[in-house]
Amino acid sequence: MRCFLGAWIGLACLWAGGCTFSSSACGNGEIESGEECDGEELGEASCESLGFVGGTLSCDERCKLDSSDCMSGQDEDVLRRCVIQDLCGYEPMGMGVGHCVERVSLMSGLENRSTAALAWEPVEACVDAAETCEALRACYTPDAQRAALCEGHEGSSICDGSWLIICWSEIWAVDCALTGLQCFQGETGASCGLEACDPSMEPYCDGDLLYECSSSGVLQAEDCLPAWGATCSEEGGEPVCTGPGEACELEDSHCEGSVWVACASGHLGPIDCSVLHPEFTCRVESGDAFCRPERRECETMMEGCEDGVITYCHLGRVAELDCARFGASGCEIREIVGREVGRCVP
Repeated sequence: MRCFLGAWIGLACLWAGGCTFSSSACGNGEIESGEECDGEELGEASCESLGFVGGTLSCDERCKLDSSDCMSGQDEDVLRRCVIQDLCGYEPMGMGVGHCVERVSLMSGLENRSTAALAWEPVEACVDAAETCEALRACYTPDAQRAALCEGHEGSSICDGSWLIICWSEIWAVDCALTGLQCFQGETGASCGLEACDPSMEPYCDGDLLYECSSSGVLQAEDCLPAWGATCSEEGGEPVCTGPGEACELEDSHCEGSVWVACASGHLGPIDCSVLHPEFTCRVESGDAFCRPERRECETMMEGCEDGVITYCHLGRVAELDCARFGASGCEIREIVGREVGRCVP
């Protein structure tokens, strides 16, 4: 049969005017006709030659270039922001560059209209644009006159007009008015809010926003974040952020394709994992459904440091960060909250 088919194909080629057969063998380490690369042989191709700003170019089993580990300009910008924030001691909880990159990558593009999030938007935008530690600290450090107001209020927060001043070991300040809010002084501290209200006011829903009056008489809005599977519902009598589906227990969470159907505050709610990040899908591991990277080549908490280069796990793949590229002298490993964290050092 094989001989017959071979003869038939040969005759067909002759009738059609001739056929061209490739003699290249993908996997022999030499780039031949029809191949973009072969094994470690990439020719003159690189991430940069393909329009990326850096990263690692590889060759797949079909001898085609694989640019999935190349960095776009956006990736480079995230790294720059995280290194500067790390060097300046700004990164929340001191969780290091790897944690910062993951957090920024997943949260960018997700709108949060909660009052607390809105109040700090100008500060975060300023911090993200800062090129130096001096410029970064100026985003949230009050002038000497406002800082002096913290005397006698250590460990608390106060208002100065529309300004909210947080009197911790490091004094922070934000102008609530920049996002249309006001600063309100309560018995336990100050906060940015929408308007004064009666603490006995019943909470209510307005679309996906849950409005409540705090005990200090400040109207606050909480965004139920539909992207995370919740909406504002008054069905049970008391307005809450909950999933729009049927009642559930935590173990009822499951996957439907790339959608994670999670149990959000007692009701099922769909979360499209690809909205969190294009490389995410819903996966079940150890009996728990969750949004996870499609590729899983490393553990999330894995970080290391060698010759000034931090190795960390980003979106399921091993990634490297050369601290010197962003003006740091090198890197070091610190133990924070029971795990080893790679950080760039000045």
